[in-house]
Amino acid sequence: MFTFDRKLTFLAPLSGYSDSAFRGICRKLGADVVTTEMVNAIGLTSNGSSKTKKRYSHFHPGEKPIGIQLFGNDPGIMADAAAIGQELGFDFVDINMGCPVKKVLKTGSGATLLRNKKLASSIVRRVKRNITLPLSVKIRTGWDEKDRSYLHFASALAENSADAIVIHPRSVKQGMEGAADHEKVAEICNNLSATYIIANGDIETFYDAKRVYTSSGCNGIMIGREALRNPSIFSLIKRYANGERGNGFPSLGDIVLEHFRGFHTLYGAKATTFFQKHISWYSRDLPNSSTFREKVSKAANPEVMKFEIENFFKKNR
Repeated sequence: MFTFDRKLTFLAPLSGYSDSAFRGICRKLGADVVTTEMVNAIGLTSNGSSKTKKRYSHFHPGEKPIGIQLFGNDPGIMADAAAIGQELGFDFVDINMGCPVKKVLKTGSGATLLRNKKLASSIVRRVKRNITLPLSVKIRTGWDEKDRSYLHFASALAENSADAIVIHPRSVKQGMEGAADHEKVAEICNNLSATYIIANGDIETFYDAKRVYTSSGCNGIMIGREALRNPSIFSLIKRYANGERGNGFPSLGDIVLEHFRGFHTLYGAKATTFFQKHISWYSRDLPNSSTFREKVSKAANPEVMKFEIENFFKKNR
């Protein structure tokens, strides 16, 4: 059974990106743990939830350990959704209490729960009571930069039996702007020494990972956007931590090709269209990337897509 009990590197639950194909690539390249995209608890528990279940329950054994991230604001529905996640074979449940996206906030879910400690505590308590799996909760450090309620909020989650807390040290108002303030992660770690704390935000290199571990005292780290640019970040962190240097990693072009093959298997004819979003991340800041993206956007079939990917990244080794 999976437990939060050692230094682990997590792939963040990235909405629109963390599907089975991408999770598999990240696990192969060194991510210790992966998580699904954010799943609406109502969609998972409703009578018409077969599409939701099919989309989010699909994973390969090689992706394990894998968690399912849920969002919602009804303790009972969240508890039922967590139980379904357990039945589907996930290794842990994560509750999103940090999403700053307006359409999620309007439902009273995500980061809105940071303003309702009583309801958030009730959700954690009910979910934990309904599953035997470990439970984590992902939060931000307050509604705005003056808000210091995150210390009491995190304590409440721990008191209601959350096994781990993932902290993105930006406020809701910040979104993805400004620097992640890992001093706030350190504050929470000092207050909750018995709880497994995962730091998330602005971890782009081994040196960032080392700095965050050292300065905050966190137990694990979570990587999001940098994994979209270069999934090898997980292997790099591990190898540098072991004192290893040099090459030995697959080229970015090989990674993109392997990712696209898995993506094509997952989505079929729609893959060439859906994969555009990944191409934008992979080619970011590389020479002639705009021309490449234009060519890829016109790819008539998977074979043309593969040819353009191979040709572009061969020139940008």
